[in-house]
Formats: sequence, C-alpha cells, structure tokens
Amino acid sequence: MTVYFQSDYRNSGLGFTANFYEMLPHQNAQCEGKVDDDSGTFTSPNYPQDYPNNVKCTWYTIVDGDERVKVNFVDIQLEVSPHCSNDYIKIFDGPSMNSPVIATVCAGSNHEFTSSFNSMTVYFQSDFRNTAPGFTANYY
Repeated sequence: MTVYFQSDYRNSGLGFTANFYEMLPHQNAQCEGKVDDDSGTFTSPNYPQDYPNNVKCTWYTIVDGDERVKVNFVDIQLEVSPHCSNDYIKIFDGPSMNSPVIATVCAGSNHEFTSSFNSMTVYFQSDFRNTAPGFTANYY
C-alpha cells in the first residue's frame, strides 16, 4: 500500500492521521451459503472456537412460497461493543441485504426471528480486532 500526500504552498492545516494493520490471508475468511432445507443449523466460522478477524458471511434462507423462515440464535458470543458497532449479526426480512432489517444483534441467546415472507438473509461481520466464539443458529 502506498499513501501519497501532496500540499501546495498557499494554506496549511493539521494534516491527517492514519492507522494500519496487517491482514493475513487466513484472516480474510469469506463465507456464504444458500440454505434451502426445511431445517438445519449454521454457525460462524470455527464455532465454538473463535472466528477470524475481517469475516463477512451471508446466509440466504428460502422455504416454500407459503411458509415463513424462523431462525433461533441459540448462542451468540461476539466482541462486546456499544450498539453492536464492531462485530455483529444483521437479520434481513427477505432474500437480500437490500431487504428491510429485522434486527442487529451481538450478544445473548434464544433470539428468535420470523420472516414476513418465505425468505430471510443473515449477515455476520467481524472487524479487524478482537474475536470470540461466535454463534450457532437453528432455522426451521
């Protein structure tokens, strides 16, 4: 990475501050999946061991047209942060991340969510520092 800063002679200011971190190849784990069985389980990467940093996972859950999706997060252990600002799970009421948000969660257990229609999208993201065991969820 190269950062180039240029200034002219007319005005001066405080400049800027930058932070950087090393992102190793194994830390850039990606995951996603289409979940279309009648029921099952999905987990964060490595659960119940700590998930890696910089993870972005998406699960698309689809059931028959006249049914609804229910997801129960049995266990959630993510990095603690105010308002789930660091690592979080976001649940969408529909087939994509453009669908309305049902909830954003980062702690607790037995959180159950039901879709309005026959699909739900679950998105998990971790930031670049501090990890935890993650989560396990059942869908039906």
